[in-house]
Amino acid sequence: MPEFISPGNQMKKLEIPSIDNVDLFSKICQAKVEPRKSELSKLKQIVEQRYVEFNQTSDLSNLREYPFQKVEKEALIHAYTHQTFPIRELKIKIKKVQNSFYSTHCPYCGIFHSDTFDHYMNKDSYPEFSVYGLNLIPSCSRCNRKKNAVWLKNSIRQFIYFYSDNLPEIEFLKCTIISTKTNLVEVKFSLDTSKLPDSLEKKIIENHFKNLNLMELFEENCNEFLSEKKNTIENYFTGSHADLLSIMNSELSNFKEIYGLNNWKTALLAELIRENTLLSSWL
Repeated sequence: MPEFISPGNQMKKLEIPSIDNVDLFSKICQAKVEPRKSELSKLKQIVEQRYVEFNQTSDLSNLREYPFQKVEKEALIHAYTHQTFPIRELKIKIKKVQNSFYSTHCPYCGIFHSDTFDHYMNKDSYPEFSVYGLNLIPSCSRCNRKKNAVWLKNSIRQFIYFYSDNLPEIEFLKCTIISTKTNLVEVKFSLDTSKLPDSLEKKIIENHFKNLNLMELFEENCNEFLSEKKNTIENYFTGSHADLLSIMNSELSNFKEIYGLNNWKTALLAELIRENTLLSSWL
C-alpha cells in the first residue's frame, strides 16, 4: 500500500475497506452482457497486474498510463459508469467502514456530504482502476467537480490521498477572528506551511488547499458554526467565563480526535478560544 507523506495523523484518514478487488472485477465481468462481458474478461490479467503495481508503488505519481486500445478503455470505464450490483455493494462497503464523520462527509473539504465518488486517479487516463476500491474516494459533488481529472501536474500530485497519506504532526491550517467595533466578525483562514520541511509532501498539501479553494470555502461556512455557538451560550449557558473556557477546551480536544488537527472546525474553535473577546461578549 503506498504511503507518501511523513508520519502523523493530523488530518483523519479514510479506513481501507476489506475488499477482494480481483474477485470484485470478476463479479463485474459476470454481471455484464456481451460484448462487454468478453471484452472485460480478456483484460482481467492486465487489470490484476495493475492492481499489484498500485499497491507496490511508493507514490501513485510513479504509475504510468497503460496503452489500452480505445475499445478496451471504453469497456473498463463502462464497468463503473453502467453500474451493476457488485459496484453498488462496493460503494456501500467503502462508506460503511468509515468513522461517523467520514461515513457522511467529504474528506477533501470536510464540509459537504459525500454524495458521489471521486476516482483519485482519473478513469479516463487510468481506466483499469475504474472499479478499484482504493481509487474510489467518497466525496462531495463540489470537490469531485473541482478536482476533475487533474490529479497530477508536472509529476506532482495535486491532492491528498486520504487512504494512506500521513500528514505531519504540525498545525498548518490557521484561523484568525477579527471583531470590529460594530460587532461584526470577520474570519480568515490561511495555510502556514513554514514549519513543514521543504519537500514534495509540502507541495502536495499546498496544492490540495489551493486547487479546491478551501480557504474561501471555510470562510463561507463558518458563520453558521459561530451562530450556533453564540445561540447556545447566550440562551443556555449559566456558568462563569472560566467554566466556559474549560468546556470549550474539552470540545476542542474532541474535535482534534474526530476531525484532526488541521480541520477547519478545529482551527476555528481553537481561534475562538484563543481570541476570547468574542466568547466574552456572548456571556
